[in-house]
Amino acid sequence: MISDCPSISPGLNPSEPHHEIYNTTLQEMLSGDFKKIATSEGPYDLKAFGKGRIIKAPFTANSFAILGVDRDFSATENKNNPATDSCMESQALKRF
Repeated sequence: MISDCPSISPGLNPSEPHHEIYNTTLQEMLSGDFKKIATSEGPYDLKAFGKGRIIKAPFTANSFAILGVDRDFSATENKNNPATDSCMESQALKRF
């Protein structure tokens, strides 16, 4: 999954030869046509790349199950209720 094009290559000095390889690969990943996929959980943009797939953010589905990736983590509040953004924000504020 990718969102905006990074402006720097993480961990690579711009003068290193690997920096140019990184930039070339990144441009290959982001260029070309993405196919718009419509699902019951919302649309997403998909592109085949090499042996894999690139999904362009935003990805609004509740899980990656529609991509064939099973959920392996669930965040819960008290009493095993699913966590919400407001719950996480209030818990963070209580620490301060």
